[in-house]
Amino acid sequence: MSKKNIMLILLFALIVCVATVIAIMEDNNKRESSTENATLSQNSAGTENVTSSEGKTDTSRVSSKKNSSETQVNTSSDGKTDTQTATSSKNKNSSKKEKYSKSTSDGDEAKNENSPQEKIKLSDINGKGKKYTFTYKGELFTASYTKDNWHIVDSYKIDDSKDITEICQALINVHPIHGKDMKSYRTAGDMAYEWIQHNLAYKMLPDGNEWKEHAKDVDLDPADQGKSLQEMYKSRIEKMR
Repeated sequence: MSKKNIMLILLFALIVCVATVIAIMEDNNKRESSTENATLSQNSAGTENVTSSEGKTDTSRVSSKKNSSETQVNTSSDGKTDTQTATSSKNKNSSKKEKYSKSTSDGDEAKNENSPQEKIKLSDINGKGKKYTFTYKGELFTASYTKDNWHIVDSYKIDDSKDITEICQALINVHPIHGKDMKSYRTAGDMAYEWIQHNLAYKMLPDGNEWKEHAKDVDLDPADQGKSLQEMYKSRIEKMR
């Protein structure tokens, strides 16, 4: 057996060990996340009950105001007073419509501002839907799209799993990617998983290694959906034989 093959086998063994430890850590994080989600759901349910109670109070107040308005119209002494009451009611309704319209418009703007694309300032450079830029922590990144593939340059620089998931969501909102079966579509979560496997490979491979140069970027396509670091490494080894 050549020295090069021995080194590859040792490197593969090291990758398997590290990936196993990472898998255990990710499982613990998922359990903690599930506990936090359960707590948030309980808090959300409590908030809805409070809102419901307040909604009933508001309905009561509206009913009271309506009755008061009717009393004023019925007790008017002449037609002039009735006309003034009707005009006042019309002005109030118009004001309510304007406030509702403004509220709806503000809500739409806030929704757009909070979209994944807006958060990372995803921008189509030439308007052809092929080359994009986005901003992460003040640094500009490039993402290129070809059919069923997003290629992110220097993806290793982004290592926060939550942020990676949000970036993937922004990308597939613009151009979805098929799953391995070419029928379903990939989710932001499984794309983030593949991205993280590339990051691990980049950190573990020694400087000067040709694979490290490839691992610094990530291609999110159907082929590597759901593959672990070990599986990616094994497929690369098989291609070399």
